[in-house]
Amino acid sequence: QTFEQFPTAKQYKDFRVMLEKHPEIDAVTISTPDHMHAYIALIAMEMGKHVYVQKPLTHNIAEARLLHDAARKYGVVTQMGNQGHSGEGTRQCVEMIQSGAIGTVKEVHCW
Repeated sequence: QTFEQFPTAKQYKDFRVMLEKHPEIDAVTISTPDHMHAYIALIAMEMGKHVYVQKPLTHNIAEARLLHDAARKYGVVTQMGNQGHSGEGTRQCVEMIQSGAIGTVKEVHCW
């Protein structure tokens, strides 16, 4: 349905082809099935692209370290998304805790 709404939008089956054809792309958001997140993020970083990756970022510590090292090596900005905790209410709650407005907080349960 999306492609019907935007018939002139370019369609790609392989993200690598898209990134190679469009070097002007500065950053990517990765919202593919989970098993592809780290792989796509690494390739994008190697191409000098900044990345925003939906969770889970990786499947193990080795992948996380690999992406960490790649971000530093290629000088790109990275962020992992956790949309459930990105709203205004959550941000305000964090500010209250950090400011000490509700006293010393020993434990937080967030779901």
